[in-house]
Amino acid sequence: MSGCGCDGHGLKPVDEALAELLARAPAPPAVESVALADALGRVLASDLARAARVDFGPAGRSGGLWRVVTETLTECASRQRQG
Repeated sequence: MSGCGCDGHGLKPVDEALAELLARAPAPPAVESVALADALGRVLASDLARAARVDFGPAGRSGGLWRVVTETLTECASRQRQG
């Protein structure tokens, strides 16, 4: 045994098992830029405030920015659905 605490029943050390799992994991999807109106339902690749390199003040730090972005995306999506 390698001192891993395995009982010899086909178990691998955690580091080895983790390395195998990570090797089999698919690569993350590519990052793409989309218009704000098309971003509804997507996942951000980076923080908006950091990407914009702007200090949004207390509103941005308190979650107010997130509320504004969410409301804007929802409004844009609603307009697109209405045609």
